[in-house]
Amino acid sequence: MKKQQTILFFCAKFNPPTHSHISLIKKTIKKIKPDKIFIAIIKCEIKNNCEVFPPFFYHKQMIKNLFTENKIKVDLCDFFENFVKYINDYVNDNVYLLIDNDKYKQLLKKWKIAKFKKFMKTILCCCKEKSKKNFTNFNKKIFGKMNVNYIKKNHLYLEYAITNKLPKPRYLHTLRVLNTATEIGYGNNFNDKEILQLQIAATLHDIGKTYSANQISKILSKKQLKHFPTIHCAHGLIGAKIAKKQYKINDEIILKAIANHVICNDDNKVTKALFCADKLEPARTKKDIPNRSQLLHKCISNDLNNIFQKVLKLNKEKY
Repeated sequence: MKKQQTILFFCAKFNPPTHSHISLIKKTIKKIKPDKIFIAIIKCEIKNNCEVFPPFFYHKQMIKNLFTENKIKVDLCDFFENFVKYINDYVNDNVYLLIDNDKYKQLLKKWKIAKFKKFMKTILCCCKEKSKKNFTNFNKKIFGKMNVNYIKKNHLYLEYAITNKLPKPRYLHTLRVLNTATEIGYGNNFNDKEILQLQIAATLHDIGKTYSANQISKILSKKQLKHFPTIHCAHGLIGAKIAKKQYKINDEIILKAIANHVICNDDNKVTKALFCADKLEPARTKKDIPNRSQLLHKCISNDLNNIFQKVLKLNKEKY
């Protein structure tokens, strides 16, 4: 007869993964001594102003980095895609689920209680994730050396880096554009690299908005300014320069998206998605753009090119 194993499933958002997760799992390992550990990752559904996650490829790599650096052997699985399959493989073993109370309540809504309890021998509802208030400067003691380097290399979580760079209303607009752009990207089947390009561009798209007309005129030539109906419309081009110089963004797709988010002269899909996200974010009014919510719904529903043309036409009429 096969020896009964102890299996631990650790389910959390890991957004971002930190040493608080390591501390919690070490305490759990000490308590139950599992033979095998699965990290069940919850993907965020970008709806109703849900927090924005890095694309899954980058998110998963950060989780791998955290556990590798702490020498804890784990297997990763997507919670809602293959969690039940994994549990069924161990239905005759002692299975533990480490999860916080909020996530547990969400699961009970998605699954019938009887079905959920059938899989789990024991449920540990005690996973509390760290507050993000002090995430502006990524500290190796909190995130680990591997992930601090990974975050910087891939320009992840830039929304924390610009918290104090913009006035609050402009920063809140940026977060809405980031959320909306992410929705549009996923809705139009962008791959993970394209989603990341879009998220970086969305986060930095208005970083040049704080520059005065006098400052802009000193940076841009008269020839460059001729392409814009007003000098303030050039803040996208200024933003691209800031993104390259101060934030070390060298990806031309990202820089073009930032530069073209006000007056668009680029047909890359990342640029189109950012342009639409900026014009269709939830705080825009009928005065800004008529039928905003209907256009956004269609844009998210895999109709980016068509909606881009409509928004572009409205924008040209405005200027």
